[in-house]
Amino acid sequence: SAPAIVVSTPLSGWFHATAERGSGIGAFLSIARWASAEHGNRRFVFTANSGHELGDAGAHAFLESEAPPPEQTRLWLHIGANVGSRHGEEPERPSSPRFLMSNASVLFRTWAAFRGQDLGGPVPLAFGLGRGELAAYFEAGYRPGLGVFGPGPFHHCSNDRLPGVHLGATRGVALGFATLIETLTRR
Repeated sequence: SAPAIVVSTPLSGWFHATAERGSGIGAFLSIARWASAEHGNRRFVFTANSGHELGDAGAHAFLESEAPPPEQTRLWLHIGANVGSRHGEEPERPSSPRFLMSNASVLFRTWAAFRGQDLGGPVPLAFGLGRGELAAYFEAGYRPGLGVFGPGPFHHCSNDRLPGVHLGATRGVALGFATLIETLTRR
């Protein structure tokens, strides 16, 4: 009966999608492990959806069948594309640009949780800037909602393999979301 904290990420992609999807899946799994160990008394819903390249089909199917209603959801966090992609041939730099988006009501706290991570924003979700699946959740009435995404240099490319992943950026996104869960769900 407790309000849910929803964490979502796209699962499917073109080719190998190691940096495009794998970095987000890595952050997603880290948050799931952390939530299980540290917050077993809270209600978490984790969803990794396919069909992103087919009009966000998996996200829409989840909303129609399994998602908790907006009024029973405390927070929706979305880990989008290329959250831990490295910058081209420079393995020491995360890809740029990566964007942070959130509801206006939590912009400051969102920015504080991700400070120093070389992310653009936070941009208010209402601006509609390339939001992907996050748009479906926002339009369905989930508030607050926030996400991280970026185009990435290997996006939809056959050479999107493990060397394209920036582990520090992936870890930073997971830690930023954990900080937001702590900050936005304090009683």
